[in-house]
Amino acid sequence: MILYVDTSALVKLYVDETGAPLVRQGVQGADAVATSEIAYVEIRAALARRRRDGALRAGDHRRLLRRLHTDWPQFLLIALGSSLIRDAGAIAEQYRLRAYDAVHLASGLVVQQQTAEPVTFACWDRVLAAAATRAGMRPLTTRGFA
Repeated sequence: MILYVDTSALVKLYVDETGAPLVRQGVQGADAVATSEIAYVEIRAALARRRRDGALRAGDHRRLLRRLHTDWPQFLLIALGSSLIRDAGAIAEQYRLRAYDAVHLASGLVVQQQTAEPVTFACWDRVLAAAATRAGMRPLTTRGFA
């Protein structure tokens, strides 16, 4: 199985929150885990926000960043090229998605096209999950959405 994780799913590898066990199980069972390069910026921002809000102590924040830096090269990273950005723009309109959600869906579709295998799409946004399903990907979950 190829698992595509958007940032809402990726963060669950590092932070214990609703859905974390399911994402971790999905990652363990996947042949490959893919994400967009933009997820790096998004997850760093999400972890920094948790640190600022007091949900993460400084030491825990540093430890999670070290894990992220170790894990990052192991992901199948989808580059943000001009073609993907144009595709994401069309996807945003077609599926009524927010900008980065459209980038993630476009990235998942690139994985599916390049591998010619079904992709399981992990996210915690109901609208994005529905769009990924309509685009031909399998959802990791259909419950617990934001």
